[in-house]
Amino acid sequence: MEYWREAHLLPLLCPTDAFYVKYARKIRDKIRKADFERKLSPDDMTEIALTLTYYLEDVVSGLGVWRSFVLEHQRMYGRFLPFYETREDNYYIDEVNEADVCFLIWMTFQKRNNGMIVNPENSYMQKLAHELFLTFDEDFEQLPINSELLEAMQKPVLYKDFYNLKTLMVQVCCMSYLFYYFTAQHRSRVLNFVKHIVGEGQPLSVIEYMVESFLGVYEKTGPLSLKPQVWISRMLEQWGMKEEEEAVSKMEAKELQPYLIVECDEQKLLLEDWQQQRFELELADMLQVDPKMVSRQKVMLGSIVQYKGKWYPNGGVSWLPGDAKFTKFKEQKLRIRTQNEQITQKVMELNGQSPFLFFEDYNTMKLWMDEHLKEETQASSILNDGEKHDEEKNIVVFVSPETGLLVLPGGACCIKHKDNPYYLPAEAGAYAVRVLFDPHFSSPEMVRCLVQENLLPDAALYSEISEERGKQLLQDNLDFLLRTIRSDF
Repeated sequence: MEYWREAHLLPLLCPTDAFYVKYARKIRDKIRKADFERKLSPDDMTEIALTLTYYLEDVVSGLGVWRSFVLEHQRMYGRFLPFYETREDNYYIDEVNEADVCFLIWMTFQKRNNGMIVNPENSYMQKLAHELFLTFDEDFEQLPINSELLEAMQKPVLYKDFYNLKTLMVQVCCMSYLFYYFTAQHRSRVLNFVKHIVGEGQPLSVIEYMVESFLGVYEKTGPLSLKPQVWISRMLEQWGMKEEEEAVSKMEAKELQPYLIVECDEQKLLLEDWQQQRFELELADMLQVDPKMVSRQKVMLGSIVQYKGKWYPNGGVSWLPGDAKFTKFKEQKLRIRTQNEQITQKVMELNGQSPFLFFEDYNTMKLWMDEHLKEETQASSILNDGEKHDEEKNIVVFVSPETGLLVLPGGACCIKHKDNPYYLPAEAGAYAVRVLFDPHFSSPEMVRCLVQENLLPDAALYSEISEERGKQLLQDNLDFLLRTIRSDF
């Protein structure tokens, strides 16, 4: 019961809670009986049961999470769901659909299979979804509406100021059934980033608060990898709350960073970021802040958010009496940006405006780099540690202003490019999947370029039907799969 409430859109005590907790147990028992191949652990069964029960409550009560997802998917891709047949004449957006159940089971399986892509047409999942859907279809009219939760979500006071809204955004995007896993994927990275920016000396409670705030307001989440304010605004759109929807959709969140304090008086604080953009905050909006203390500081560490035309601190801030941290941060950002832009421009000019270079082996690449980019690549570890890389073949090099120069050993075998003589169709399929979905193996900028130019046509899922069906399933849903599986996309 406690877990059920914690993962609600708001952690409320509702009269329908007892019914839905009991119903989740019923679903778990049905999963146990239907698990004829014994592929699920008890934790898997519980998670699927809870996820599907939240989904049922959402659809029955009109809470708007699922509806926002399928309507946004339709806007982006022209159909309600990926993978499954969902024509408008056989898909009922305000009712339970077998395709919904199958998708949610796939999502649960997928998030437990790091490094692998679960085929959404897996026969085991489809049989399990069918068995559970029959139960849901039979029980649908008897499921109670959680009117208390819906009314609480629709209270205008939640959307009047940023801090009330932030509490809601953190709860929805960090805890609720369609978002919590995706948000959790960012947690360790954000935690390390916060510690790096504000330093290890801060209390753990402060660090955790900053992490939660940043996850709930700034980081993309959900199966479509959208900003939290987009999801909340889509829910408000479903409820007909036009004024609130417009305000939330215009919210702008900035990344956690050091800000230079330009001016400070008893009412206002003027900040400047490393790109010389300025932001004005009202000290009255910063709880327990003494203007005299702030006037003695040079730098504010934190993230800020603009809501309804005003800037607010998001998740606590730290103060520094000197500007050394800001200066170092700015110099590093400018240096990296300049280096990346220069090397990208030079490679593009040398390479007919293509960001891709292909080499037979490490030594061939090294010779080319030494001839054309010796100054730019002299600090590169992959070019200065030849013994480690001598055996590498079929190398692809990619450049972009965001990432600079990236070297991918073996990657040339799967890229069907007019200038790539090392493309090997027989080996391309499995390697292409790794390039697409392994964030340790490729950058999102590189993947976007490969997809945009259709350079990985052999990428395919394993299919029980046929190899061609596996290829079609992946290629038809490629953008969605990248958004869902890659936390950095």
